Amino acid sequence: MENLRMAKSRKKKIEEAQQAYDKGEPIMTDAQFDALAGKDGAPLSASKGGKVTHEVPMLSQGKCHALNEVEDWKAKCGDVKYSVTLKLDGIACSLLYVNGRLMCASTRGDGVAGEDITPNVRTYGRNIPWQLRENITIEVRGELVAPSDRDNARNYVAGLCSRKGAAIVPEDDGFEFYAWDVLSQAFDYEFDKLNYVRSLGIKTVPGCVVGSMEVSEEVLKLEDGRGDIPADGVVVKCNSRRLQERLGATAHHPRYSIAYKFAPDSVITQVERIEITVGKKTGKRTPVAYITPVMLGGAVVKKVSLGSEDAMARVGVSEGCSVEVTRAGGVIPHIVRVVR
Repeated sequence: MENLRMAKSRKKKIEEAQQAYDKGEPIMTDAQFDALAGKDGAPLSASKGGKVTHEVPMLSQGKCHALNEVEDWKAKCGDVKYSVTLKLDGIACSLLYVNGRLMCASTRGDGVAGEDITPNVRTYGRNIPWQLRENITIEVRGELVAPSDRDNARNYVAGLCSRKGAAIVPEDDGFEFYAWDVLSQAFDYEFDKLNYVRSLGIKTVPGCVVGSMEVSEEVLKLEDGRGDIPADGVVVKCNSRRLQERLGATAHHPRYSIAYKFAPDSVITQVERIEITVGKKTGKRTPVAYITPVMLGGAVVKKVSLGSEDAMARVGVSEGCSVEVTRAGGVIPHIVRVVR
């Protein structure tokens, strides 16, 4: 059980990470934030506590990092149809259209209120229509993503969204919007929403509807074939609206959906301290690096064996340095290199 002092320290680290990301200057990766905040932690977002109140809260997704966890969740929902779509790695955004015209764009913020970024979206949104094909009043929710070939793509989007007034000037790249939900309209099935949004002239996240037995197979297909769209996972939802209403939601996320996060090949983290263990029988000295926890290959990694003091010296690992960590053979944590 986490004691009070550790809980306060953890909360402070989460708040500091959120504030840094709001400024477009992140101090940790998604994997590090997931490991720190846990499955119910709110994701990093472009802004927090802004000026636009969401009439329906923009909840985060419950997360998992292994297909067997998807299967365990699915067992609670039953043998039904599921909507399976890519989870894009960008900034969550709400677009409000009144009589078919774009009137307001806002970030997710803390889920209850977000920042008004209408001028930013009008300036940088490369595929966002100002006028829909129908003169309707509707709220469309989705993800703002940058070109996949840009370094630190999501940070780039966060930076564009945080600009104010005269700082909002045209950029060569900008960002694109992909819808994953729509409000103000009644639909019996989840995927019907996406089909309808596409008919209005708005791009949607790639995906399809499958039966219960095909969910895991479709998740792997989307992971392998995601192409140039920046994505960090797959969202699986019960396709039936009635079932969604029956399952409900927690204060953090809907019970009728789950996000399967792709396992990163490697992550950058920091060595907090190094301890030397001594074998009781052999007397062998083995240095162990205790790192800022990261999510890697579906597990939280907190420490890495450095093999020997000679090996540690060759790699150049020391307390306080940043390192790239992977899992050798997908199992054993291993430091690939010192980053700085």
